[in-house]
Amino acid sequence: MSLKVARDSEPDSRNDEADAGPATGRSAVSVRRLAVCAAAVVLDCAVIFLAARLAAAAYLDPPSVEAGAYLRSGALGAGIFCLLMWSSGRYEFHALVARRPRVFDILLRWGLSILFLALILFLFKRGADFSRGTTILFGLFAGLGLPLVALARARVIRVLMARGIVRLRRAVVIGTAGELRGLPGGSLLRAHGMEPIGPFILADMEGDDLTIAARAVAAARGQRADEVILAMPWSQGERLARVREAVRVLPLPVKLLPDAMVAGLYERRVVELGFSPAIELQREPLTLGDRLAKRALDVTVAGTILVLLTPLMVAIAACIKLDSPGPVLFRQRRSGFDGVVFHILKFRTMTCAEDGPVVLQVQQGDQRVTRLGRVLRTSSLDELPQLINVLAGDMSLVGPRPHAVAHNDHYTQLVADYAFRHHVKPGITGWAQIHGLRGATRHLSQMEARIQYDLQYIASWSFMLDLWILLRTVREVVVPRNAL
Repeated sequence: MSLKVARDSEPDSRNDEADAGPATGRSAVSVRRLAVCAAAVVLDCAVIFLAARLAAAAYLDPPSVEAGAYLRSGALGAGIFCLLMWSSGRYEFHALVARRPRVFDILLRWGLSILFLALILFLFKRGADFSRGTTILFGLFAGLGLPLVALARARVIRVLMARGIVRLRRAVVIGTAGELRGLPGGSLLRAHGMEPIGPFILADMEGDDLTIAARAVAAARGQRADEVILAMPWSQGERLARVREAVRVLPLPVKLLPDAMVAGLYERRVVELGFSPAIELQREPLTLGDRLAKRALDVTVAGTILVLLTPLMVAIAACIKLDSPGPVLFRQRRSGFDGVVFHILKFRTMTCAEDGPVVLQVQQGDQRVTRLGRVLRTSSLDELPQLINVLAGDMSLVGPRPHAVAHNDHYTQLVADYAFRHHVKPGITGWAQIHGLRGATRHLSQMEARIQYDLQYIASWSFMLDLWILLRTVREVVVPRNAL
């Protein structure tokens, strides 16, 4: 549901009636919302205290006076957890009503609470009084109960909001039509605990802003608003200052939303650059730890395969020499990580070795492919020497397939975001290849589809994803698709 335009500045009669009396209005809203937040704190404390009680009852046989010490440590753990949650804003109303509470954040803070609790017990020389088994059960019980309670609590609060038992925070919305189109509709604002008043629409170009701002101020006073939200282009500095000055008469918080140009930046991570914060417009695809893990996998697997298949590779080399004249290995310049050129190694499968400004892709029934070459290409055995490229660090086992320099320059001009595939090392196999996108690309759409898979791989890389692709590659080798 989109926001409705306020026709005038007269207060809504239904809101006035609802707010009548000494126990209603803005103060009632604040008290009820504060009560919800306080109830959330008490509920989490109860969960942790109950987890301590259950852990003591389950592990101590029979339950003894030692259970009292675990209950006291449970109370201390609950205090630490609630303090961590409160300091990070997890008990604010908008966080409590989120449809998907951040389970990872809850578990992270509970883990930190356990560590702090263990440190306190160690410093006071009480660690020896606690059983490791009971402590582990305590952590597991609370770690399971806290996220489940958060999910149930959010659902209950939303039901209470829908029935009007918990009042919403009223926000006067002022902005230009262009910026308001990107603002969430009224139903979405209500889902986050806010009741929109307005919007009061300013002309996209400079207009009678003060009159509209005055109407918004009157509506805020008449309907007892809790805050003011501005949705205006940040580039219109003087106009923004006038509207801000007009609403300063209200003793309310005024919040300026990022405009269409800036909104995308706020999704980025803020980092410290010297003494000044900076927005990270683009992060490195893999962290140092990611690169170390990926390199360890490459060296281990590539080295093992080379050792095991050395007899097979020697046999293939001998067959190539007997089948047709020319070198055993085919070397060609390919574009690798960060666009750096390297020489890829493959078993020769053709009568020629093109590596110039024009490289013709292999087609079905290509006469340049030798008899043995067709077998090697169909079985992907011609790729085995690339394991040497992996050990040398030019390639990885998994990544976007490297293209010839001539093809790389060609498609860079035709396919958007093509260059982003060079943000990681090229691979012997990849996300596109296990989806059947290998071989010649006779149509531009085929290359575009391959690039999309490559970008998906880079954006969602994980160690387990590499393992999954390697397992799927085995299947592709057994049942080849599109091999020439």
